[in-house]
Amino acid sequence: MIEDYNLRDIILQSNVKNLDLAPSHIGLVGFENRFYNEKKNRELILKYKLDTIKDSYDYIIIDSPPALGPLTTSTNHFWSSK
Repeated sequence: MIEDYNLRDIILQSNVKNLDLAPSHIGLVGFENRFYNEKKNRELILKYKLDTIKDSYDYIIIDSPPALGPLTTSTNHFWSSK
């Protein structure tokens, strides 16, 4: 979410059949501070990243923090676009 990485490049296969994971990164700690004023359409960053893989999965589960900051808000934009 912070850099221009392709989401497919970080997806890992788990030991559970048909379950892939996209791990978080310690860099997300500063996500809200870094993008609050700088990034245009910051609430859509996660949506744009997930758009590149959504056709490969039946379900995408997002474990987001219990807050209404930019990270959680971008999760809401993904679901409202379906």
